[in-house]
Amino acid sequence: MLSILISLKNMLIGLIVSVGLWLVPISTQILQEPVSSTTTASKTTVVSTSTHAQVIPAKTASTSKQSPPPKTTAVIPTQKPIETSVVVVPPLIPNQPVTDTSPTPSWDEINESARKATVNILCTSASGGLLSPLSASGVIIDPQGVILTNAHVAQYFLIKDYPIKGFLECVIRQDSPAKPLYHADLLYISPTWVTEHYEEMLEQTPTGTGERDFALLIIRDGVGPTIQLPQNFPYLPISLIDSPTIVGHPVILSAYPAGFLGGILIQTNLYLSSAPATIQDVFTFGDTTVDLVSLGGSVVAQHGSSGGPVVTSDGKVLGIVVTSSEAQSTGGRNLDAITLSYINRSFTEEIKIDLPTFLKNNLKNTAAAFSTDVAPALTKLYTELFQKSGR
Repeated sequence: MLSILISLKNMLIGLIVSVGLWLVPISTQILQEPVSSTTTASKTTVVSTSTHAQVIPAKTASTSKQSPPPKTTAVIPTQKPIETSVVVVPPLIPNQPVTDTSPTPSWDEINESARKATVNILCTSASGGLLSPLSASGVIIDPQGVILTNAHVAQYFLIKDYPIKGFLECVIRQDSPAKPLYHADLLYISPTWVTEHYEEMLEQTPTGTGERDFALLIIRDGVGPTIQLPQNFPYLPISLIDSPTIVGHPVILSAYPAGFLGGILIQTNLYLSSAPATIQDVFTFGDTTVDLVSLGGSVVAQHGSSGGPVVTSDGKVLGIVVTSSEAQSTGGRNLDAITLSYINRSFTEEIKIDLPTFLKNNLKNTAAAFSTDVAPALTKLYTELFQKSGR
């Protein structure tokens, strides 16, 4: 626990050192890159739209159009997609002996487990105004109630008390249709991601690569006195596989897509969706690591699916949905997901503890420490942005 707090405080010190950036004119703080793809021997930039759903009335929704994202080229050697049954799947890690003798779960069982661990994150404001509330997805990855989602979703937890305490309420929903069950606290969000992307909070359709776009929440309590927290939450274990040979393997996607619903329907009639998919390609933000996977189009390729899990044949979370290309139909879009192996590497780089070790700590205390020692400086970025923009 002490090592986590020391790491978080060191991270905060680094953030404060860069406070000078806050005073630079907005136009020079973060340069908006053109919608393009840059591939070198070591890095691929994937530009696409984020996939959380803003809860706004249909008549006020933005109708502006933007250029479709470019085609991207994987820098990791990939093999021809493996033609395989959706029931019998070759081992995800080649040349490694299988030591687990437990029965391989069926796809029906995996699908059911994925649906039980998938959550909807709904943030609504007290009276509308400054920000359009959002609906997004997440997945429980630990029996303590730890939710993995995107940073562009979890950032709303940093501004829940702006402009007044409790102005924005974020609830965790489950079931189908989704119903409010829990409150959650922000457990971790990448300060690097926040400092690079906080200005995009005011954009209607932000774009991004998916780098460091992850965050952790922890369920705190029920939304009412009749809702009791389970002793152990239904969850999916994480998979840290980091091999390009996953191309061609079938997976299941689970999320709460809301791209075709208006604000009222999202709040009252949002259904959980799951669908089969195949890993089409792999990409890297570095040299040879598998950081992002391409999943093609499906019914899940809608706004609101951000943070939804990508589940492999062994019932583990390989990644979470992060971006989607634009197209008229869901089948014509392409979903991308950042991998758990990438999230774990980034997490370890930032706080010097890997994710599996982090999850073994007293996370209630860790969330409290993050709220006290790190979050205030991140929240200040947003509040100063709002004030400068006259919002």
